[in-house]
Amino acid sequence: PLMETIAVPDFATLAERVVPSVGSVTIKDVRDPTDRSGRMPQDPFHEFFRGPQAPSDEPSVRRSAGSGFFISSDGELVTNYHVIEDADEISIELADGLQFDAEVIGRDEATDLALIKVSEPDRDFAYLALGESEVVRVGEWVMAVGNPLNMDHTVTVGVVSAKGRVLGLSREGTSFENYIQTDAAINLGNSGGPLVNTRGEVIAINTAINARGQNLGFAVPVNILRQILPQLRENGMVVRGFLGITVNNLDQD
Repeated sequence: PLMETIAVPDFATLAERVVPSVGSVTIKDVRDPTDRSGRMPQDPFHEFFRGPQAPSDEPSVRRSAGSGFFISSDGELVTNYHVIEDADEISIELADGLQFDAEVIGRDEATDLALIKVSEPDRDFAYLALGESEVVRVGEWVMAVGNPLNMDHTVTVGVVSAKGRVLGLSREGTSFENYIQTDAAINLGNSGGPLVNTRGEVIAINTAINARGQNLGFAVPVNILRQILPQLRENGMVVRGFLGITVNNLDQD
């Protein structure tokens, strides 16, 4: 039997609602010249363009960028832990060009999520509602908004490609991983930006890509954010119990 024609959502109206609530997150990391930790710059073009440089005794400044989105009118934003991990200074730029300094409220490496806040809010900020990631269906339309390769407030659309992906990226173990996969274009700099449904609700936080393929993006389900948000606000970190049990997927046998 022929399937019914499915109407394409009005993405232009959706973008108008979502974009004002998304910020480009820029961090400045001041490096001590005596620090030989060997951390690599996040900008993939950095080594190509800078050319050879002589060692310097002066502190060096590394800048990198990601994305974030407001979850309250008083300036709270969600982003990825790896976006602000080494930040000495954080600034947020909105779609209208306004810039604000921000500070870290809480961070959680295990889920790669962080809560930051505008340091001196002087206005009410447009913010996004948190949706329900458990009811998201494979094949559902989604929109990603972020700052890929410093092209701020870029909008891309696609569908939910899969759920429950485990990538082995977490330093705390794969039991924390439950990524939503999407074919909405995600690139370096999209990290921390929202993946929203057609109602403009956040269903996931864009976090990772597979550089060996195309249209393979991965996002942390918003229900994970819901679980840890109270602790990020109150304690600045997440404290978990430990059972000493290893969990494996059941196979056919």
